[in-house]
Amino acid sequence: MTNRSISENVVVPSEKNKFDREALRYQQKLVNDKRRVLKIEESKLLKLYAEKAKANGLEPAYVETNDLIMIIEDLLLTMSPVTKAFGRHEIKENKCKNWATRAITNLDESNLTEALNHLLYNNNTFIKLMSDYKILDIKSITKSASYSAGLNKLKKQLKITLMLKDKDDQLAVKDNTISDKDIEIKSLNDELLRNKSNDWKSRAIELKKSGMAKSVIAKQLGKGRTTVSNYLNLPEVKGLTE
Repeated sequence: MTNRSISENVVVPSEKNKFDREALRYQQKLVNDKRRVLKIEESKLLKLYAEKAKANGLEPAYVETNDLIMIIEDLLLTMSPVTKAFGRHEIKENKCKNWATRAITNLDESNLTEALNHLLYNNNTFIKLMSDYKILDIKSITKSASYSAGLNKLKKQLKITLMLKDKDDQLAVKDNTISDKDIEIKSLNDELLRNKSNDWKSRAIELKKSGMAKSVIAKQLGKGRTTVSNYLNLPEVKGLTE
């Protein structure tokens, strides 16, 4: 016997839905094909650029992801001008002539994004701190017109982060100072209370020595008669009043 409740819940795709899925798959295939063609054309352009550069006596000034990782690490540590960081990298990695001057102007969004994400996922101290304070804005950096503009934005983001951290550190020190002061105030208050307690006892002994009755002493000191009497009857105190 057929269970009608189950059969009623089964959704049979319409011919239109099948057609739509086929159309989407076809469109995706066209997009992928265009990407492959674009990659090939980009490779051809880079090759032409390299040949032209060599013909003019210059090697191409490519900036790889690893170059950017090292430059950013140097930049965040030194907070020097971006041009200086590129210049140091050119010397350190033995790059081609005028590599820094030429490389700094043409920003590759994909490479810069990859470099920043690499530093973030590998817990670079500064990048992680910027992320923790929610100041790091990778999209804003990578959409810049040049490496110089983008990395200067990164430096500003770090500067803001460090200012916020410094403020938090100062507040933490202030909180600790307040806590220490509270402890000191409590200690002094406790000491005053102890001294106050000892003051009435000393006064009671003096008044008893003068021959005053315990009930009168209690009234004068604002203490209970029993309290005063019990204290003055202590063996060690009795000897002081006789």
